[in-house]
Amino acid sequence: MREEGNNNEFYGWKLVAVVFTIYLINTAFPYYGGSVLNAMMAEDLGLGRSELGFGFSAFLLFVGLSSPLVGVLVNKLGVRLTFTLGGLILAVGAFAMATITSTELHYYLFFGAVCGLGFSFAGIIPVQSVITYWFKHRKPLAMSVVLCASGVGSMLAIPALSAAVEFFGNDWRVGWYIVCACCLVSAALAMLFVRNSPEELGQLPDGDASIEAAALADSAANKVKGAIHHTDHSWTVSQALRTPAFWLIVFGTSAFTMVFNLCIAHGVVHMQDRGIDDSLAATSVGLLVMASVIGRLGSGTIGSKIEPRFTWCFGLVFMGIGLQTLAMIDSNWQIYVYALGVGVGFGACYVSLATMLGNYFGMAAFAPLLGIVTTVTCIVGALSPAMGGMIYDRLGDYDLAFTLMLCVAGVGALLIPFARPPQVQTVNLA
Repeated sequence: MREEGNNNEFYGWKLVAVVFTIYLINTAFPYYGGSVLNAMMAEDLGLGRSELGFGFSAFLLFVGLSSPLVGVLVNKLGVRLTFTLGGLILAVGAFAMATITSTELHYYLFFGAVCGLGFSFAGIIPVQSVITYWFKHRKPLAMSVVLCASGVGSMLAIPALSAAVEFFGNDWRVGWYIVCACCLVSAALAMLFVRNSPEELGQLPDGDASIEAAALADSAANKVKGAIHHTDHSWTVSQALRTPAFWLIVFGTSAFTMVFNLCIAHGVVHMQDRGIDDSLAATSVGLLVMASVIGRLGSGTIGSKIEPRFTWCFGLVFMGIGLQTLAMIDSNWQIYVYALGVGVGFGACYVSLATMLGNYFGMAAFAPLLGIVTTVTCIVGALSPAMGGMIYDRLGDYDLAFTLMLCVAGVGALLIPFARPPQVQTVNLA
């Protein structure tokens, strides 16, 4: 539905601020904050490392399984309603964690299933889709700014939730009440301020004054960018699925997701096992996500100058360095090396994924393709937290888990540069 208003003032950058806030809330509080709250819950309820890891795996599994539906809803209902629905589902899951959870099964159901479903509806697919709809040549910058929200949010959410829990007598349930309230705020922001596309306000992507101006911008950008590929073809999902580039993107995403999920689920407890102070170990999550802001902004800044597949490759190399540091950590200073390596690498990979999908396959297929990528990579990514927990319970340490993830990161770094821009003539257009 098109709205009347001031069409001269481009709404896209205001929307970036709104989506930044929504993504900050929906990512930092239930996911990153949840990693701290769930560690407290596991100790309180007597859950082992396997149970803790399986809860995160269930969360990721539900994110992945629901992603195709989210991609369809973004195209059918729009990002505003999808965001709103996701925020409400997250609020329900957080409220149930605060009021009902007392067993392992409750943890799997309310955090794994309900929060996982809400996170999918209110997370990366609508975020990246709405930025892709509103921006073209400025997309890398706009995308990197919005995707920094989770890093900034973790610096706010983790200490805020930890302080609140400590103030109320180390009651982790208080943290989930706070998460619930924040998610309700995100749903309200989405309903009031998100607009699905510039056409709703009679505007064009990037704030171009006219279609002719947009064409001139395309021509100028092509001269400046040189080697950076931007498709002119309106790809369909079926066409994209028949390209090697798409499946290399899927593999590359699986690689950085598996490494990151293992670090989030087991990094803190591994540091504690290695003699790192509990409070310092807990801050590592915030440091890691804060470092990812550097990677996201850096990737977004150079995204119009260097093909994102090369940025992605360097990101996986950085993650491998950080993971190796975590595996052998025995001094406090190594926390910063670990967080910088995994965080910067993850941020670079994360922005490169969105940029490559948009550049290679265009707007029309973006949300469904991202849904497919998210489904596959969340299911595969869910293996690493569960695997890490099982390896620890059987062998007494995480050494084998870290070695396997180092191999995954290495193979991903070797393969992703071969995800060259797909050529239309090589695909059967029928």
